[in-house]
Amino acid sequence: MSKSEKEKSLGTDLSIWIDHQFLGTPNFKELLIHEFFHAIHYVINPNEKKWIREGLAEVFTYFITHKLNSFNLAAVLGNPAVNIKGEFHSEVLDRSSYGHSMLYFYYLQRECGGRDFFWGLANVKKK
Repeated sequence: MSKSEKEKSLGTDLSIWIDHQFLGTPNFKELLIHEFFHAIHYVINPNEKKWIREGLAEVFTYFITHKLNSFNLAAVLGNPAVNIKGEFHSEVLDRSSYGHSMLYFYYLQRECGGRDFFWGLANVKKK
């Protein structure tokens, strides 16, 4: 089953799909936390824009691990001109797009009310 077929079949299923190549890697815990957030957030708002989903998942991971994703942060520093909405394609991982979304939502939660503000953003249901 392709990734797009898996995504279509999920519906409100809380399945988490992780490629076996990531098992046992140094960042596996962070990846699992990130994907866990996606599973929960999908139930709340399945039509959320990708750049918002990714930024919120990155900040949720920060809440649990107490560190920002260093790979994505380094990519931002190497490519500061990326559009805040980024380029998110399932075939290509553009770490600078993830990093910009991460920093945007990190800044918002830090300056606008912390975790309560974050959960308010995460719980917005689109009509």
